Amino acid sequence: MGDKNHRRKGGSPAPEGRPRRAAAFRKSVRKKKRQRRLEGLLSAALAFVAGFSAVMCLSVAWRSVRTARLNRELSRLHEAYSAQEAPEAAQEPDAAPAFTPEAAAGPGENASDAAPDFAALPAEAPEAAMERETTPAAPAPQLTKTTVYHRDTGEALPEMARLREENRDLVGWLTIDGVLDLPVVYRDNSYYLTHDFSGEKNAAGTIFLDVDHRFSARACNLLLHGHNMKDGSMFGHLIRYTDLDYLKRHPVIEFSTLWQKERYVIIAVMRVSLDSRDASFFNYFSYPAFAGDDEYRRYVRGAQLASLFAIPVVAEPSDALLTLSTCIDDDRLVILARRFHGEETAKEMRRLVSASAWQ
Repeated sequence: MGDKNHRRKGGSPAPEGRPRRAAAFRKSVRKKKRQRRLEGLLSAALAFVAGFSAVMCLSVAWRSVRTARLNRELSRLHEAYSAQEAPEAAQEPDAAPAFTPEAAAGPGENASDAAPDFAALPAEAPEAAMERETTPAAPAPQLTKTTVYHRDTGEALPEMARLREENRDLVGWLTIDGVLDLPVVYRDNSYYLTHDFSGEKNAAGTIFLDVDHRFSARACNLLLHGHNMKDGSMFGHLIRYTDLDYLKRHPVIEFSTLWQKERYVIIAVMRVSLDSRDASFFNYFSYPAFAGDDEYRRYVRGAQLASLFAIPVVAEPSDALLTLSTCIDDDRLVILARRFHGEETAKEMRRLVSASAWQ
């Protein structure tokens, strides 16, 4: 009885290693149970993530399809309305209508009321000329304060008037041949980030005019915003303008306001940092109009210096500007264009940019 060894019922001693092996076995069983439990939790988490990702992918795909369908329908409506209201007399397709103060003035308005004619000043007398030789010259008139850039009164274009019946926020229609063909709206800088033209929730949003660049007769620079969508909708294709060959193929932008069809040629393509301390920062969002001709010229020159490409197209203070802005990583891709002069055609502008633009 004083034997320290464990004994079986028959009195024979138990092997010394059996308790140790039993404890090790129980420990391994518990470890395997914990591993299986952990594997089950991981599997459930992975299944949830995979399911959530699938749902998100389907949601994005559905929104993309819905956006593309809406854009196609809007384009068809725009084309149909334009075809119905096309003038009987055919015009040369590449010709851009000349913009004049008379065209900008609404019914019953005089061109002289819309834009002062600084060239039509009376000739000075010889005595006045002699006095002027000894008197400091007066500063040149600042035309940008009074220039009429757009027509904003009178009868609206029939196709635009019909589309505006569907959405009162409509202010224009933006077209780049082979790139985009979309309506432009104006409300604020938030609503149309997440809503489509019909007012439905949509991550693709709608192209909209910046709230501080409200359309008016004297709005020199119209700034348009749009999402850089991966499916190419909205401003998703603008990223291609970082390639010189793409710019050469698509240098012309068409923008129809409610009252007038306008054409623009691209004069600068910029990648802009939003950090004012960065060397690539450029303040393109604070100039719906300019204090004077000098400020206009400084702005255009700064944009052309910041451009990824040298585009030999001149812009003068009497030229309206159009700016397109979209995200590119943490920066902004900014495209600046100036409106056609009356004698210019799309074919000439394409030929000029294609032959002369360089990196």
